[in-house]
Amino acid sequence: MTKDQERKVAAKQLLCERYTNQMKDRLRAIDERLVEYYEDMIAHSWAVEGAEDDYYNIYEILGAARFLRMLSDYEFNYRKVRTVIRLGEGVWKKSDKGFWEHVSGGVKQPGTSKDQVYRWEPFQVLILAEMFGPLAWIDTQDHVEDRPTRDTERVDDDGRILDLRRLCTDFTFYAARKNNKTGLAAFIQVVFFLLEDRNAEIYCCANAADQAKTLYTRTKDMLAQLDPTGQRFRLTQTICDWRKEWHGVHHSFIRPLSAGGKTKDGAFAQLVCADEYGSAPWIGGKSDMKRLVDVMESSMGARREPMTFTTTTAGNISEGPFIEKLNALHLLLFRELDIATGKAQPDVSLDRTSCLLLEPDVWDRDEETLLTAHNVRRKVNRMLGKIVQHSFYDDWVSRVRLDPNNYNEYCAKLMNVYKSATVEDWIRPDQVRKLVVDHRVDACLATQGWIVFVGLDFSLGDDLHAMSYLCYHQSEDPAQRYFFADCDAWITENTLNTSPMREIYLQWVAEGWLHVSPGETLDPNAPVNRAAELYDKGVLLAMFLYDPYKAKTPINTLSAYIYSRGADPKQIVLPCRQNYATFNPVVLEMDYMVKNDPPVIHFSPSPLWPWCFGNAVLDTSNDGMENHKPIKRDHSSKIDPVIALLEGLVGYDLADGRVNDNS
Repeated sequence: MTKDQERKVAAKQLLCERYTNQMKDRLRAIDERLVEYYEDMIAHSWAVEGAEDDYYNIYEILGAARFLRMLSDYEFNYRKVRTVIRLGEGVWKKSDKGFWEHVSGGVKQPGTSKDQVYRWEPFQVLILAEMFGPLAWIDTQDHVEDRPTRDTERVDDDGRILDLRRLCTDFTFYAARKNNKTGLAAFIQVVFFLLEDRNAEIYCCANAADQAKTLYTRTKDMLAQLDPTGQRFRLTQTICDWRKEWHGVHHSFIRPLSAGGKTKDGAFAQLVCADEYGSAPWIGGKSDMKRLVDVMESSMGARREPMTFTTTTAGNISEGPFIEKLNALHLLLFRELDIATGKAQPDVSLDRTSCLLLEPDVWDRDEETLLTAHNVRRKVNRMLGKIVQHSFYDDWVSRVRLDPNNYNEYCAKLMNVYKSATVEDWIRPDQVRKLVVDHRVDACLATQGWIVFVGLDFSLGDDLHAMSYLCYHQSEDPAQRYFFADCDAWITENTLNTSPMREIYLQWVAEGWLHVSPGETLDPNAPVNRAAELYDKGVLLAMFLYDPYKAKTPINTLSAYIYSRGADPKQIVLPCRQNYATFNPVVLEMDYMVKNDPPVIHFSPSPLWPWCFGNAVLDTSNDGMENHKPIKRDHSSKIDPVIALLEGLVGYDLADGRVNDNS
């Protein structure tokens, strides 16, 4: 069983532990469908590769367990949730044959069968319950002597005023196409327009004007159903608001906005709906969509209960702002396991962010499984068998079989897996974990036949600083080549404190795999001190390879140290430019070393190795030469130890006479 499968087992165990009879009663008090949802999840979630009745991924399980904790830790607005549910679906009753039939009320959902009012699916009930139910006492930063308290406030023992507010301020719904994401976003806007602040500003945000218009049009259609005579609402192509005769009570409005358009710097947003955020790319380090969302969110400061609601499917891009957010949400959900074991404590500020992530488990992402496994389709599409038929997926699979160029689109839109035409997967984390041995570079002594090539990859921004060691055991027989890889990594104090990976980084720091440099820059003496420590132990550091673009200060310090030992740094400390021509041969060589049977290389127990290899994908040069080099899977991923290791392999090849110095 892999580590990922072990974590899913732990997640399901946590869910079962929290799903007590008392919790079942609380769920039933919200809506009976939540009980259905939890019991189906417990019955149909497994950590077994290829299990045909495994319908729920680890993130959905952890999210469900997290909601149970919220029910226990926070107050809950049952009345508000029931009102919201009924506003959307109206009144239903069971027929004599046991089928649910619509009686009255609700709004028709465009795109559903016959544009009908439909009853919320259990997962949609969970979304609405998690968004509108939990209430938390939030510190207003005021003291009782400064002002009188309001009806929703109380005073703690220190005289601080606490306000009872809706807990959730940020919800992300990440799922494949045909999960009615846009319809749900439109309904959420209707809820805020009718039931939240009387001067609510609601914005439909999307990458393109037509997508923003689609969301806005759906919202407008729902409001038209609720006001068929047009006496209350004014519905135009650019704004939905209340007619003047209602201005004594309501001033709320809804507007569409698109990325790259005129940004509403003067906005006072109550709700921001970011639709199809997952397709927003980084262009020159910037994203118009992210800027739009950031501007809208920055306008929420004076709102008592604001909300950002993000709905998206995976995109065909290799890097984008949503991928950063998705990684942070993964970590947020995994934190629930740490809370259960006492390694972390519940945090109100973190609990204000929630999500439902419908994507395949890690072991479900090979090509044949994505194309054929019906249970994986259910993991990403909760509407399968309801408004979406299996034949819809089967038709797409046929298109992929006929033309493989359709595969990336199929993966992104129907299976909710990011795929880019310009990158390909390389070495998987599980392949690296199989090669871990309980060994460190400190024991690779020259007297025992070891020679070490060091790669150095230093960051200019918020990446890690890496010093990787390619340890080569000399042998007279070239067929008996054997390598061992170890690494040291540093992170600046500033990056550590602001990173969404902070909790994991702190664990690695405590275990000695990651080192902290005070302030905002790397201590240039840190790699030198580590090199001196290894030299003193008898480890032969034969060559240092570095990227000259990012390493001036630490390399100068290292060169001075090499000179002090009586060696010529020009022969030992060499530049290695991180381009396609330099990296392509060593990328192929590393691929062989890992995947050969038997393998040619093993790795130290550092958790940085599987994590960073898993973050690395191969990008292909566009010069017709089809050279490859590793790049980050997404903007927030770290691959620095892997890059440094490849530099060390360049050093080995230089020493072995395999390549010319093209730096």
